[in-house]
Amino acid sequence: MKRARDYKRLASERMFTKFGKLAGATAIYGAVYGAVIMAALIVYTLNLITKGVFASIATMQMYLDETVNSPVYMISFEVIILLIGAVLSTLAVGIQHMCLKCARKEEVKFSDLLYVIKNNPDKVIIIYIIEQLLMILFALPANLISIYTDVENNIAMFILSYVLLFASYIADIIIATLFSQALFLYIDNPSEKTLSCIEMSVQVMKKHIGKYVILLISFIPLYILASLSFGLFLIWVIPYKNTTLALFYMQLKGELGDGQNVEGA
Repeated sequence: MKRARDYKRLASERMFTKFGKLAGATAIYGAVYGAVIMAALIVYTLNLITKGVFASIATMQMYLDETVNSPVYMISFEVIILLIGAVLSTLAVGIQHMCLKCARKEEVKFSDLLYVIKNNPDKVIIIYIIEQLLMILFALPANLISIYTDVENNIAMFILSYVLLFASYIADIIIATLFSQALFLYIDNPSEKTLSCIEMSVQVMKKHIGKYVILLISFIPLYILASLSFGLFLIWVIPYKNTTLALFYMQLKGELGDGQNVEGA
């Protein structure tokens, strides 16, 4: 396999002439994402207003006491976030499709952003939901301890909760890595069964977890710079990252012409 810097160098070369369309598509996605989140916040705020939560400090404190450690509230919040993410994933994978075409030196069009919407969007949503549910499941022990135990006054529970929380982060990384090729496999064959895409991704990525994680870590400095630019720099970072990951996928399939095909990919 190539090193992280090799994929990134090749990605920057191949997206050079197509950056305008990739950046435009990313900006559109960002605008839609922002609009959906803003709409959700407005609906949530209006709901609180109608309940009289903002009537006084006392009512606000009472509401916080009732919801912060409420399983019903936590589950409702997770479900809403899951559904919003599932819908938005259709556009996010459209950008992945554009970046895969860019990595393959194919023509990129703005209409490619709607690729998923035109090709079995339910499969992308299902892959996203399965991945997120697994992550929620691994985070459940830490959340249950924080809700049902007095963590602040019990040092043993406090330590255990942080150990379990750290373990859930590790599990999230592993799950995301194992699922990482499922969407690229879907892009290449939208008629493929959803579980087959997941199964093939897991089978291939079991051998390459370390390499993939190192590749992701190499983008951390760029995301830090993006945060300093109030997110504006993301219109370059996101296509750059997706094109790099598309090249990683292509090498797994033996498309880069160096004879390093991964068995089963």
